[in-house]
Amino acid sequence: KIIAAELYTETVTDNDQQPTGTIVKTVQNTGFVVKCGTSHLIITQVQPENKNVMSAWAYLQGSGLKIGDKLS
Repeated sequence: KIIAAELYTETVTDNDQQPTGTIVKTVQNTGFVVKCGTSHLIITQVQPENKNVMSAWAYLQGSGLKIGDKLS
């Protein structure tokens, strides 16, 4: 579950080729950027199933998610 996210206003060079819900960038010690239609969100906090809330960066380190993966 996504707990905290905000609009990501920096330029992302995904060339609009990625489908909505795709991880397009990681931001060290912060989280990961997801394609959302014509804009992007940076996910900063998540709560994995049956786990406590954690930073998206910490989750990214242990989950195996990478750029190009699509969230479902």
